[in-house]
This record gives sequence, C-alpha cells and structure tokens, in this order.
Amino acid sequence: KYYVQLDLENLKKCALEMEVMDYVRKDS
Repeated sequence: KYYVQLDLENLKKCALEMEVMDYVRKDS
C-alpha cells in the first residue's frame, strides 16, 4: 500500500515536470 502511494506521487511529479517542460518550450 505504502509503495503504491509513493509510486503514484512519483508519477504525478513526473507528469507535472513534463507539463512544465512543454510550457517552457512553447514560451521560448
């Protein structure tokens, strides 16, 4: 249970980073 929760948090972080990267790329 704990590990799954940790995995979900990591996935959320990765998705957020990807979105930010896309946003930065469009901006420049």
